[in-house]
Amino acid sequence: FQSLTLTDDLALRQVLERHGGKVAGSVGILVRAYVSGRLSRDELANSFDALTRDSTLHLSWSFRSYLNTLLNELP
Repeated sequence: FQSLTLTDDLALRQVLERHGGKVAGSVGILVRAYVSGRLSRDELANSFDALTRDSTLHLSWSFRSYLNTLLNELP
């Protein structure tokens, strides 16, 4: 696996990672967009909120807490 794989499927993520693949899910894509200057901090925060509020993804409360911590730790 030489290229980045974008997925939110946990089983696929685990297979790819076991075989040395680089995997990014929704949060990883958003953080990359922020780091590369494609999203502002406010847009990133709004995107995190939308993921936790509107997404069909199952996001636990601990993961939501992680997103808040991540947002506070990014430059």
